[in-house]
Amino acid sequence: MVGQQILLGVDPQRVSEFRAMWYWVWPTAVFLMAAAGATPVGALLIFGVAVIGNILVYGILGTIVALCWRLLCRPAG
Repeated sequence: MVGQQILLGVDPQRVSEFRAMWYWVWPTAVFLMAAAGATPVGALLIFGVAVIGNILVYGILGTIVALCWRLLCRPAG
């Protein structure tokens, strides 16, 4: 979020490129749109859900990669 604000001040034309890349890094960032207009407690709750969701997404992806790695690197015999 800080990076987006800095980019807005430096080169506002590239913000859309930054946002497109941002969803690859933080897939659950779309939940943050629900925080617009929310109370501070509600915004913190939504932010927490987005963080926990991102942890789950990367945890599941890491588990899948680890399983594939073990299957591919298994010694023959």
